[in-house]
Amino acid sequence: MQQSKVVQLPLSPLKSKVLVTQPYVPSLDKYMHYVEKAFDAKWLTNDGPLLKELTDRLKDYLGVKYLLLVSNGTAALQLAYKIKDLSNKTVISTPFTFPATTTALEWQNANIQLSDINKNSWNLDPKVVEKHLTTTKVDAIVPVNIFGMPCDMEAFDKIGSKHNIPIIYDSAQSMLSKFKGKSVLQYGDIHCMSFHATKLFHTVEGGAITFNSKDDYERAKRLINFGIGENGVVEEAGINAKMSELHAAMGLCILDDLPMLIENREKSLTRYHSQLASAVTLQCSNYDSYTPPMYMP
Repeated sequence: MQQSKVVQLPLSPLKSKVLVTQPYVPSLDKYMHYVEKAFDAKWLTNDGPLLKELTDRLKDYLGVKYLLLVSNGTAALQLAYKIKDLSNKTVISTPFTFPATTTALEWQNANIQLSDINKNSWNLDPKVVEKHLTTTKVDAIVPVNIFGMPCDMEAFDKIGSKHNIPIIYDSAQSMLSKFKGKSVLQYGDIHCMSFHATKLFHTVEGGAITFNSKDDYERAKRLINFGIGENGVVEEAGINAKMSELHAAMGLCILDDLPMLIENREKSLTRYHSQLASAVTLQCSNYDSYTPPMYMP
């Protein structure tokens, strides 16, 4: 076979980049302080001490009882959908979100029904969802707190209670968001968060799931570790969705710096609003909510 010729292409000089966002990285010395602990213990994954420390600190920081750290936000969604048994079930979600919200449903062979968003908050509109429920049997609702802006969470809680269906939130971008003065994590049944490097708080790759049910939490602990129970027996088909010690080390570093990062991002947010408010339509809600500057590229 004759080898192809290498043709030199005319390349224009690189222009300076305007970055949408950059990951925050702590000092290397600080990160290595935690990494050395893992190296000294020769414990790099499988529920190590750094993972336990990060879990405990996040539970205190977020005010939640049942929190599970996982390998990424998409795995968090897949686990939540598995726990609520959404295979071949009808699920309402939003068309305005990152693909993982619904592709993870596709992996469960769910029947996805997309419902419209509110033009101000850009979130799933509970009034439109209610109309769907009058004509369609629905087994779960997956709202997204898009860009950290909380949905009308009270309305979705009422819908879930009235129709006896779980509310699973894609809270990938809303770790610190609040609705009516309370953490968004206090609403619904399950929240799935992403700790990807694009987020202000990150573990390079990673995520977390919070639960309002202890049974759901205990099952998820098995599922992320191949379905292995406390007695070492495989109780059901699970996956490997554990977070490693090296990723937990990054999370511990950044959690220390998070108040400073939020303060700096708030200043940027104020500048964006003052300069752009007259030129663009900004996301807003007509209910009492707080959107932290965790995800503002």
